Amino acid sequence: MPNRSTARTGQARGPSGTVHSPDREHWIAEAAYFLSERRDFAPGYELHDWLEAERAFNAHLAKSTRKRPPHRQPPADPVRQRVRTMRT
Repeated sequence: MPNRSTARTGQARGPSGTVHSPDREHWIAEAAYFLSERRDFAPGYELHDWLEAERAFNAHLAKSTRKRPPHRQPPADPVRQRVRTMRT
């Protein structure tokens, strides 16, 4: 039986809370490719590039899922309040 996060998003969460999906792996693989490209594909840094791309993905995910403060109404305009009371 899928857990609640899987049912809603189609993505399973691992024990550390990370998202596991084909899109995640594709994003990380592409980011690792571009990191490698910056170094002209010098060998020996494949794991480093992958882990750096994973860190970037997780940071982006954490930032986008961070709780936002509740919406607050702007302070009432005192002039409009006076006009409303004058009309009644």
